[in-house]
Amino acid sequence: MLKKSLAVASTLTMVLIAPGASGQNMDFLALDPLRFFTEEDYKLAEQTAIDALDNNADGAGSDWENPESGNSGTITPLATIKNKQGETCRKVKILDRTPGLSGEDTLYVCKGSDTRWRFVQHSRAPVR
Repeated sequence: MLKKSLAVASTLTMVLIAPGASGQNMDFLALDPLRFFTEEDYKLAEQTAIDALDNNADGAGSDWENPESGNSGTITPLATIKNKQGETCRKVKILDRTPGLSGEDTLYVCKGSDTRWRFVQHSRAPVR
């Protein structure tokens, strides 16, 4: 579930970064490292994200790496609050890396009574 949220959020953000880009050259999408992630990369990133959200103190990052694809990332919870519904919510920075490319996301997620983290808000920094 988190994996799909991350992929959808990244795709939506890439579209929102370039308002008015419809009808223009969309080659910048080719520079998003998530485009090159394998299914195993997504699994490793999701497992690392869930573990970091459940266990890491604010500011403590967790790394993942897939030696087969060469892709990697870092998940860093930045802040923790309780929302009006009493759910634990976290601001988390996600750094995605493929050989030669990186991208950074800031996500806001909350953990409800079903004990799953759900996507609340997203922003994506330009890829490098």
